Amino acid sequence: MKFLGLLSAVSAALVITADAAVHGAHGHNDIARRLSGNVQHYGRGGGSKWSWYDTETGNAGSCGRMIGNSEFVVAMNAADYDGGNCFKKIVMTYNGKTATATVGDRCPGCPGGGLDLSRGLFEYFAPLGAGIIYGEWHFQ
Repeated sequence: MKFLGLLSAVSAALVITADAAVHGAHGHNDIARRLSGNVQHYGRGGGSKWSWYDTETGNAGSCGRMIGNSEFVVAMNAADYDGGNCFKKIVMTYNGKTATATVGDRCPGCPGGGLDLSRGLFEYFAPLGAGIIYGEWHFQ
């Protein structure tokens, strides 16, 4: 009987500790939004695959605006893209550098969490010849 009481107390302590760790790191409202499936608020952590593309094609991006190569704009992967994310700001970090960019297009070929960067934005982080880099990003 004492063993069951001890087991119950340990289980309760673990649940309370885990709950405090989750709520302390993200806050209750963030958890509620995540549970509702609204992952667009969270962006992606490290390991996001970034490529670059020529934004000056003569066509508007998926968000309906022409994009210049020198702008800090991204095309978001199809899994995370939502027309409601158009023109939202994201904060990106790679190799000790941080930049703020705007969602202006959709990248159907990018993997989940991946981004296609305008030339100017990619060059801020690395030479175009690098082709692919891996960084982290989140919505501002």
